[in-house]
Amino acid sequence: MERRSLGRTGLQVPVIGMGTWRTFDTTEDRAPLVEAAISAAINLFDTSPMYGRAEKALSTALRGRRDQVQVATKVWTADAEEGRRQ
Repeated sequence: MERRSLGRTGLQVPVIGMGTWRTFDTTEDRAPLVEAAISAAINLFDTSPMYGRAEKALSTALRGRRDQVQVATKVWTADAEEGRRQ
């Protein structure tokens, strides 16, 4: 998997990440999807509070593997206080 620098962070990320909007907005076990992604050298996951249950499903699926991946989480609100809570 080709990797690239993420801005000036020093992080190297894969050119393909895994979005969680529709595939993780569920109560079903998503650990097999996480395993398949990591096996394919995809270790960047994108999520947001606006994706319904996706953040919870991803956190459950990453249990014991969090040190192997990077998670990009977006804030979804126009309210500064709510943004800090998120």
